[in-house]
Parts: sequence; C-alpha cells; structure tokens
Amino acid sequence: MRFHPAIRDAKDLVQKHKAIFARAEYGYYLPFWRKGDYTKSYSAGADGGIILDDIHEIDLLYFLFGKIVDLKTVYGKVSDLEIQQEDIAETSILFENGVSASVHQDYLCKNYHRTLEIHFAHERVKFDLPVTNLAYKKQIEYFLQNVANNTMPMNHIGEAYYILTAVLNAKNGYNSGSPDQHKTSTESPNGYIRWNNAGKGNRENITV
Repeated sequence: MRFHPAIRDAKDLVQKHKAIFARAEYGYYLPFWRKGDYTKSYSAGADGGIILDDIHEIDLLYFLFGKIVDLKTVYGKVSDLEIQQEDIAETSILFENGVSASVHQDYLCKNYHRTLEIHFAHERVKFDLPVTNLAYKKQIEYFLQNVANNTMPMNHIGEAYYILTAVLNAKNGYNSGSPDQHKTSTESPNGYIRWNNAGKGNRENITV
C-alpha cells in the first residue's frame, strides 16, 4: 500500500500539514477475495484472520505517522464464514508525534471498500484506494533500484518486524501494543502464526 498513488499524495500532505487524526478502513467479503474455495486459503485457517491478512492498513499508517506508542485491538468472529480466526477487527493507535488513528478491517463487506481519511485542524481529506497495478509496478521499480544501487529500502525487514510485533502484541492481549515494550512469540493460543502480507485514488477535501 505504500506505493499506491493516493498514499504517496497522503504522505506529501502530512509532511506539509499537522495531522490530528486518521481513519483507515478495509472490507471485502472473503469468498469474493479468495477465489475458488476460500475455506482452503490461508485466510480461513489457524494462520489467517483479517488482522494479519490486512496488516497493510496498519503499515500504511506507520508509514505516514511514524513510531507507535500504543496499539490496541478488539476483534471477533461474527459471521457464518467457515474460518478459524477473526472476521472483523477495530484497532486504535497512538503515534509518538501525537497523531491518533483507528483502523477497521473485515471479511464481510460484499462491495470492496478501502479508504483513508486524515483530519487536520480545519479540514479532513479522504482518499479512496482502489486496486491498481501501478502500485505494484512502482514497488518493483523501487526494489530493483535499491538492488542496483546496493541501498537499504525504506520498507525493509526491520520495519516489517516492527509492525508485526505491534500487531501481535495487541492480538495476544498485552496491555500495550507498542513494539518497543514487549518481545512477541511467534506462538499464539491457536498455534503458529505465519504472517502474510497478503488507477489513482480519488481525493475528497471536506471543509469543517
């Protein structure tokens, strides 16, 4: 998601203006998302669940706002989907720079839904985030550029571990989801967790 054109616009915006609050939302019906027999996909198994399957939303907020101070999640299975983990989750995040954010994730919405809304002192800006091959193209180009120049990418394994740790801390019930406060085991109550980071968006300015 970091390479989505709308997210690049959002990054430029928050570097120029002080954000107060952000809201990221993702929802898509799992049988539509995982074509074929969704019950055989990793999303439906003990390693799945919407929180890890859609870790991108939390990663993009980290990309925009930086170090996490606290992250808390409530989640559950509320549908009749044949899956072993959660199908809906709501997460609250506090960043070191003072910005707070919330994230909604679900396997339930039958119309694909992905948005980012950022609140500033006198306006809020909403980005629609449709699927676009341009994001994948830009990511591949960026990766190849770093290989050619022998440079460290901004989305390196250390950052991936940082985000994963924050999410697992919260999911496993620690008091704080800050990745700096706890060491997280790869074991969950349901067994081993294998994390899977599994056209330009419209921008809507709303004066408040």
